Amino acid sequence: STPEAAITSHFDDDTVLEGFVTTVRGSVSDPNHENETLNVRWYLGDLEVCSGLGTEDGQITCDIVFGMDDSEVLLEVSDPEGAAASQSVQVQVVPTEAPEAKIFTPIAEDYYYSGTYVTFSGRITDAEDREEELSALWNSSIDGDKTRLFYFRIH
Repeated sequence: STPEAAITSHFDDDTVLEGFVTTVRGSVSDPNHENETLNVRWYLGDLEVCSGLGTEDGQITCDIVFGMDDSEVLLEVSDPEGAAASQSVQVQVVPTEAPEAKIFTPIAEDYYYSGTYVTFSGRITDAEDREEELSALWNSSIDGDKTRLFYFRIH
């Protein structure tokens, strides 16, 4: 007999965030085969993104990173005899906002002298991520890249 496939975590027109890992869940079963013998494949459009065997309880997952051009997620299951079933959902991918960087010091209108150190300070924020998850890189044509608390020397 034919196996069954169901996507249980998302429905048509659900939204997902662009560029973030989204865990998609489903269930697979077959009346005349053990779940562990079922071949499972997840597709994002035409691209296979996860594959493997079913689990004892039939619950399966796949971690997907959606791009703006992605919309269809397909779960496909086949049994050892070649019988197959699938289910797909169409999701809406929502773009994420770019992080924002603000420089507090140095101030462009101040004067800075050769041979002295200048403190750089700033803050980075993002609508989707916590500040402690963000990283920043300062770059100087004289001193190169800096990622920690630092001072640049003016030459």
